[in-house]
Amino acid sequence: MIGEGLHRALERALRAEEAQSALLMEKDLLLREMKHRVKNEFAMILSLIGLQSRQLQPELREALEAIARRVRVISGIHDRLQSAPADNNRVDLAEYLGDLCRSLQDSVRELRPVAVNVRVEPIMVAPEQALSLGLIVNELVTNTLKHAFDEAAIGHVEVTLARQNGELELSVTDNGKGCPEEVARGLGTQLIALLVDQLGGSIARYNQQQGCRVSISLPAKIAHLEKPDAEA
Repeated sequence: MIGEGLHRALERALRAEEAQSALLMEKDLLLREMKHRVKNEFAMILSLIGLQSRQLQPELREALEAIARRVRVISGIHDRLQSAPADNNRVDLAEYLGDLCRSLQDSVRELRPVAVNVRVEPIMVAPEQALSLGLIVNELVTNTLKHAFDEAAIGHVEVTLARQNGELELSVTDNGKGCPEEVARGLGTQLIALLVDQLGGSIARYNQQQGCRVSISLPAKIAHLEKPDAEA
């Protein structure tokens, strides 16, 4: 009797384990399908924006292209998170901002000679904070590439992010015409101000000997996560 009861208990445990395994496989399949659909939806949105922009006047086309750049920033965060291990819900800013700035440089390569250099410490942050910083850098670098240089000038832009004096210091520096006397209150400028405020930071602009430097001070607490390699 004891042997028969043990046999039945083992059978029930085996069936439960098989059922759990099947549920996990189904969950994994659904997650992969969802990731694939989200990626396709981003691509569809960008395609629709591209198709619509071709039919518009230059000013409206430029506005749609700015929206497309912001969508790519969001899509980039999504892709980076999907390729990360399931238990590592963080973003390495050195890799992420480096990829973002290379993409922005490539977008204007045929229009003007410009180099975008990136010096960012390997700081790990949560996805929401990485997205905010990505949108800020996208707006600052894009604005610099569009307005900071004369037509014939060879442009240099440097993006840096480092720990300084108990804070994080994000800066975008160029060798262009200098800081404007008045900052235009366009959508990009308002977006930067909103995101910096949400992160608890502050922004300042400084004229250099040649060019302009936009500096953003951020609380160090947003970088409370260290790079995984350093955890061993």
